[in-house]
Amino acid sequence: MSKGRILIVEDNMDTYQLVRFILEKHGYQTFLAVNGRDGVDAARLQKPDMILMDLGMPEMDGWNATQLLKSDEITKLIPLYALTAHTL
Repeated sequence: MSKGRILIVEDNMDTYQLVRFILEKHGYQTFLAVNGRDGVDAARLQKPDMILMDLGMPEMDGWNATQLLKSDEITKLIPLYALTAHTL
């Protein structure tokens, strides 16, 4: 039985594989989107329990994807956390 469903929005497959391994080992179901546009679409369709968002991606970056998700009635309440190699 899954503890929850987590959308990982990440274009680096090494990072995705590591995060997926850790989360699935602890009982979470994961699914992937490889850019911000796909992440927005996946969140609207799948309605995950949580989103892990890379900030620097092709097509649409995580900053813009997050703005869209947080302004959308369907997705605005989904907890969203930055998952990035960027140092702020």
